[in-house]
Amino acid sequence: MLFRIVSSAVILPIFFWLMFQQPLFFRLFMVAGLLIGYEEYRRILLAKDLRFKPWLGLIALLFVLLPPALGVERIPAALIPLTSRSGSLAVAAFFLVAAVWRVTHTDLEKGLERFWAELTGLIYLGLLGLHVIKLNALPLGAWWTVLMFWYAWVYDSGALFIGKPFGKTKFSAISPGKTWEGFWGGIAFNIVLSGLLLPLFFPPEFPLNAFQLALLSIPASLLAQAGDLFESMMKRFAGVKDSSHLISQHGGFLDKMDSSLFVAPLLYLAALMVGGL
Repeated sequence: MLFRIVSSAVILPIFFWLMFQQPLFFRLFMVAGLLIGYEEYRRILLAKDLRFKPWLGLIALLFVLLPPALGVERIPAALIPLTSRSGSLAVAAFFLVAAVWRVTHTDLEKGLERFWAELTGLIYLGLLGLHVIKLNALPLGAWWTVLMFWYAWVYDSGALFIGKPFGKTKFSAISPGKTWEGFWGGIAFNIVLSGLLLPLFFPPEFPLNAFQLALLSIPASLLAQAGDLFESMMKRFAGVKDSSHLISQHGGFLDKMDSSLFVAPLLYLAALMVGGL
């Protein structure tokens, strides 16, 4: 426990400094993390003998994530027309190459399962990770990114705080430790703390007021829980405890980002609706 506290005290200030002071490097850091997350995902499924090579997925992820991470001002002019389509082109190319590989290396027993496992990894880390990158690239991107982490972490903390002492009704067989009491407690924590505390720290020009921040915390909490359960489902399916040991006693990238990844598209949509792009 002491090591977890000390390591968090060292890592978090660097993390938030990058987010606010070096947004390009923060986005590149997130791209690197998502690539690591893809490898963690691949190793989780390897435990169930759903083995596939990482290179095709990693290359496709780079094509999906790098253009929005770099920004059009850092991309050669001749390639700018392709940047808005790089994600769909990368996924289409991935699908074609992976499908051709599977049918030319016949495996009637698990070939189709491996293909879908490989494709799901790209969609999971690429599609959701893309919205983390695009969220941070907004005019007030650092604050939108803080909001993404806030909703995920506050919900998780509230669910743990209420669920541990008061939880009695099991929430899901996927994660036996979770309870309905913790679920509702996490949502309540998120509503109250988001409405009361965030307006004190967020800049006046941020386009959401206290009521909107509290209201948005409800669907964000639901998605944070869904993201946590999705990763738990993968780990229980494969029979593993942590996605990796990337950070000692903290688990891997997916263990830290599972909830936030699901919240990112919601906040990007909210930013689009309030004119924050």
